[in-house]
Amino acid sequence: MDSQNGIVCTALALLFAALPLTAGDASSTPDPAQEPVKKETGVETERGSETPVHEVVITAKREARDDKPYYVQRVIGADDFARENSSLTADALLKNEAGFELSRKGVSGADSSRLRVRGFDESRSLILLNGRNLNGAGVMGGYYVDWGALSREDLERIDVIRGAGPAKYGNTLGGVINIETAEGTKERKTIFRGSAGLLDTWDVSLAHRWGIGPLRYTVSAGHYETDGYLRNNYTKRTNVGGRLTFDLPLDLQFDIGGRYTFNKVGAIVYNRPDSPYYNRDKPTSLESQLGGPNLPFLDHGVGKWGPLDWGNGSYWEDERGQFDVMLSRKSKTIDFKLQAYLNEQDRNEFFYAIDDPDRLVLRRDTRPEKDNFGWRADFKQVAAGGGTHTIEYGAEGHYLGYGGIDVRFADPAYFSGRRLPVDTEGPGKVAIRHGGYVQDLWRLGDLADLELGVRFDRYVASGPEANAVKIVEDKWNPFAGFRLRPWEGGQINFRYRRANRFPTLPEYYWWYNGYQPPDRKSLCSEQADQFDMEVGHEEAGRWSILARAYHYDVRDYIRTVFGYRPSRVIYNIDQVKLTGVEAEFQYLLPYHFFVWSNYTWQISRKRGDMLDSSARLSDELVELPRHKANLGFGYREKNGLDARLTFRYVDVCQAVTGNPTIPGGSRLETLDPIHELDLHATYPVWRDSKDRELRFNCALENLLNQHYQEEYGYPMPGFRAMAGFSFKF
Repeated sequence: MDSQNGIVCTALALLFAALPLTAGDASSTPDPAQEPVKKETGVETERGSETPVHEVVITAKREARDDKPYYVQRVIGADDFARENSSLTADALLKNEAGFELSRKGVSGADSSRLRVRGFDESRSLILLNGRNLNGAGVMGGYYVDWGALSREDLERIDVIRGAGPAKYGNTLGGVINIETAEGTKERKTIFRGSAGLLDTWDVSLAHRWGIGPLRYTVSAGHYETDGYLRNNYTKRTNVGGRLTFDLPLDLQFDIGGRYTFNKVGAIVYNRPDSPYYNRDKPTSLESQLGGPNLPFLDHGVGKWGPLDWGNGSYWEDERGQFDVMLSRKSKTIDFKLQAYLNEQDRNEFFYAIDDPDRLVLRRDTRPEKDNFGWRADFKQVAAGGGTHTIEYGAEGHYLGYGGIDVRFADPAYFSGRRLPVDTEGPGKVAIRHGGYVQDLWRLGDLADLELGVRFDRYVASGPEANAVKIVEDKWNPFAGFRLRPWEGGQINFRYRRANRFPTLPEYYWWYNGYQPPDRKSLCSEQADQFDMEVGHEEAGRWSILARAYHYDVRDYIRTVFGYRPSRVIYNIDQVKLTGVEAEFQYLLPYHFFVWSNYTWQISRKRGDMLDSSARLSDELVELPRHKANLGFGYREKNGLDARLTFRYVDVCQAVTGNPTIPGGSRLETLDPIHELDLHATYPVWRDSKDRELRFNCALENLLNQHYQEEYGYPMPGFRAMAGFSFKF
C-alpha cells in the first residue's frame, strides 16, 4: 500500500508533465525567472550586472545555474567560501544572516542542533544537498545534519529560503537551506589552500576541475585539525569528494557524485569543581558523550562523580558516505531534474577511564545511517494565458532507518549489572515519506505576481518491536503568495503556507519505548499556519532596505523531555506561536567600501505543556533570544583586497536545567548576551594575465575575547586567529 502511494505521487507529477500547456519559447513566452528579476531587496536588475556585495550570486559554466529560483531570498557564493574562518564548515557562513543563530558546543566538532532558522533547528528545517534531502535519521545522538561533513572544498553556493517556502519543499517549518556543490569546468582550474591558527588549528585542501569533450569533472580533498577549547574536545576531519558530469544530446546532463568524510572527535569531559578530577587548566564545562544511546556509567552525574566514569582520551570515529546520481535537462520547453541518493554512516566509540587514560572501559560500534536513500523528480514549464505562468511540479520519496549496536567490549565494573550496555539489532527501514506538489508563478504584467501551490505528503512509520505503534498520515497543504511592484525599485510580498513537520525517528521510537504517561494522545505530526510579509526597496543599485514580518501558529508541537525513565518522554503539546521581524540594510559607499546590517526580533509562546515542570517558569521557548543584530563594514575591489569587519550581537537567552520530571525540580540558567567582533581579509599577493593567483587569507575572530555560550554549559574560545595562502592555477 505504501509503495503504491509513492507510485501515485510519481504518476501525478508525470501527468502534469503531459498537460497541454502553451509551450513557451524564448521569443513568445519568456520564463519570468529568466526575465529581469527582483533580488532579495526587490529591485530589478539584468542578469550578470553587478549585485550588492552582501549578496554574491555565483554563475557556473552551465546555463542551469545562471539564475536563482524566484523564491530564494539569499545566495551565499564562492567568495564567502574562500574567506578563512575557524571552523571551515558551511553552517559558520550563516551566523551573520538575519533569522539565523548558532547553537554550538565548540567552533568545530560534532554537535546536534547546531543551527536554527527562525527558532527551528535542523529537525524542523530542510537541509538540502544539490536539491535533495540531507536530513538524516537523527538516531544515536540526534545528528540530523552533520555539518562537519560539509566543509568548503567543493561547495559552490548556498541558497536560503526562510519560513513559508513554496509547495516544492515539504516537512519543514523553519525554512530551506540548499547547499550546491561545484561542477567541472571546460577550463582547467586547481586551487590549493593551507592555513594555521590558534588552538593548534590547521587545514589543507585541494580542489581540481576540468573537462574533456562532453565529460567534466571535479575532485576535492581536505584535512582539518584542531585541539579545540574544552577538555578533550579535539577534532580531526578528512573530506574527499568528486563529481562527474556528462553533457548528452537533447540538452541532457548526467551527473554522478560522491562524498566521504572521516571524523575523529574527542568526547568533551565533565570539568566542574564538584568533580574530584576537575582540571583547573581547562575551561569549566559540562560533558558530551557525542553519540548515543547514553552510557550509564556508575560514577557519572551530579553527586556521583568518581573513578568509575569515562574521561580523557575518549573519542569516536565517524565515517559518512554520500552517493548521488542525477539526470537533468534545461531547454526552451521544459526543464527537469531526476535525482537519487544514498546516505551511509558508521561510528566507532571508545571510552577510557577517568583516572587512567590508557584503560579502555567500553568500545561500541553503531550504524546511525543504514542504506538510507531517496529520490526526487522536479519539472518546470512555461506557459501563456492571462499572463505568463511558470509551473513547477514533481514528486519525491525518502526512506529512513538505522542499523544495530555492537558492544565490542564493556568493563562490567563501570556499569551496574542490569544497565550493562548490550547489542541490539537494527530495525531496517522505519519511516517512509512520499510527497508530490504543483505550483504556479503567474506573472500579471509588470506590477504583480500571483503564486499558488498545493502539496501532498504521506508519512508512514512502523517499528519492528511488538509494542511499536504504526503511524500513517496523509496531508494536503496549500500555498499562496502575492507580489507587488508598486513603485520603481520596490516590492511587497505576502505569503501563506500550511505546513506539516512529521515525527523524527527518535521521537517516534521513544514515544512507545519511553515513559508512558496516562491519557496521552496519539503521536501526530506538527501542523503550522505560516504567514510571511516582506517589503523592500533598492535605489539605483547603491543602497537597499528590506523588512520582513512573520507569524507561525504551530499545533501539536512535539516535545522531548529527558529525565523520565527509562530515558525521556515524547508528546504533542497544544500550541506554539512564533512571531518575528527581520530588517536588513546595505549601502555601497565610494571607493569600493560598503556597509550592511540586519536585525531580528522574535517572541514565542507555548500552551498545553503539562509534563515539563519548567513550563511553570515560562510560557516561552526560553532557548530563543528575542533580539539579534549584525553589522558589517568592508572593502572589496575586483581581483584585489576583500576585507570585512563584522559585529554580531545575540540577546540574553535561557536554558532549562535540573529535573523537569518533578514539581519545582526545574530552574532556568541565563546565557549572557553575545558580543562578537570578527575581521576577515583576503589579498592577492601575485596575479598574472591567465587568472592564476597567490592569495593571502586571514581571519581574526572574537576580537573582544568573550567566552560566550551558544549552548548552556559549553563556553566558546576567546580570540581566535587563522592565516594562510591559497594558490589558484
